[in-house]
Amino acid sequence: MAVHYFVGLTGSKGRQKGIESTFSGSPNVAMKVRYYGIAGLNLGASGYFGQSQTTLNDGLDKSNALLSARADSSKVGIQMVEVDARYRKRAFQARAQWVYTHLSNTNEYNAFTGTDLGSRMTGYFVEAGYDLLGMNKQVPEQLILFGRYEKYNTHSKVYEGLQVNAQYDRTDLTFGLTFKPSENTAFKADYQHFSNALPESGKNQLNLGVGVWF
Repeated sequence: MAVHYFVGLTGSKGRQKGIESTFSGSPNVAMKVRYYGIAGLNLGASGYFGQSQTTLNDGLDKSNALLSARADSSKVGIQMVEVDARYRKRAFQARAQWVYTHLSNTNEYNAFTGTDLGSRMTGYFVEAGYDLLGMNKQVPEQLILFGRYEKYNTHSKVYEGLQVNAQYDRTDLTFGLTFKPSENTAFKADYQHFSNALPESGKNQLNLGVGVWF
């Protein structure tokens, strides 16, 4: 059995535009644990707990109640947990993920910014694939036929005074082929159908892509 874990602390500004932030305000906590005890199976869980960043605290005179309240309204508390799984055996592969996010102070944030941020977000996906060349051990290339189902709702719950927006309750279906001439290169073609909880909301999309890992 093998278990790996990670716990980290970040400043309240997090990271933006590729620049590492300075430590400021209350710390944010990120943690992750993984389990590899079963051949071909990789299980994981992670969490993130903290606040979004704001620049309104920079140089703030905290004795000014109006400015302090304004700065507090620009921040959102974030509590996020996630579980995921990956499995691979011979030509078959599968993965899945579930995420739950609770956001606090959204009423104040929405009033300050004029947005409609929800107080709870949920989502999950399941994906399965099969390497059509995988049964022939003499062929190093992979040709993977795959399908993915995604369901996510960024308005899973809202605080009183805000109307739930059905447009944010989304479902995505993806089917496609991935050709991998090597472990570091992939050519991909997939077809997607997007919809949400509103009537007649569906639309389709064809994607072609090239991926290189180096």
